[in-house]
Amino acid sequence: MRLAPAWQPEFALASQLRNEIVGRVVVQAANVKERVEKVGAGEVLLGEGPDSLRSKIDLYLGLMPGPLEGDVALVRELSDEQIGKISTALDSARPTVKSFALLVNSALVFKVPDRLAEVAAEALGRTQFHIEFDGDKRALIACLTGLAATASVTRSAMLAEAVQYCLRVYRRPGTTQLPVDEVLRIGMIACAAKADFGSWCKQVGGFIADLGFQPISREEAAGLHNFAVTLCGIVPELWAACSTGLAALEAAAA
Repeated sequence: MRLAPAWQPEFALASQLRNEIVGRVVVQAANVKERVEKVGAGEVLLGEGPDSLRSKIDLYLGLMPGPLEGDVALVRELSDEQIGKISTALDSARPTVKSFALLVNSALVFKVPDRLAEVAAEALGRTQFHIEFDGDKRALIACLTGLAATASVTRSAMLAEAVQYCLRVYRRPGTTQLPVDEVLRIGMIACAAKADFGSWCKQVGGFIADLGFQPISREEAAGLHNFAVTLCGIVPELWAACSTGLAALEAAAA
């Protein structure tokens, strides 16, 4: 994630690889539509029928970065109109998950101006890091995941910090508590806002420690401890950064 923040973890799943690979075929076919139709492949590749290749995928997901593009800067530019719509939504007095939708849906497709990431962080601050949603926890998780991805792609430390404040809020008793595995996933994506290796290690260590000192069950603590140990085994430099968090999780799991 630190090296290729645009390539999100779930993009390695078979469903997204299907969208990506087939999507590229469809997009290329659309670029040479006359030639495709000339050889009689128009309906098979680009038709609207249920048996066409185009109908088998989600074209929006087909535009997402692939594994070879995760560390390549996005080049598609947002229009002034699109930027205006995103800014207007973020400027809402009481932002909801819908207020962030335009931004998070653009972040992995278009080059997002740094200022929009800062405006999103400011919007989270206005909500006291508690985003209103329609009761479907999945919508909240999707929103926070999208904001974390936006933070990582734009390398916005300000937005990453705001997202992690939100995660802290949604782990408190009496709130819409998010599952610890979702909090971990979203938080690790946000940590990728730090491109420098040393800064990233420090950010991950702080995040693991923050989780360790929150209200947490023994089972959750044990699972997080195992994850952190595995992660430190992969990246040995994290042992020092995660030492406080590991100790807290080990105590909570005892």
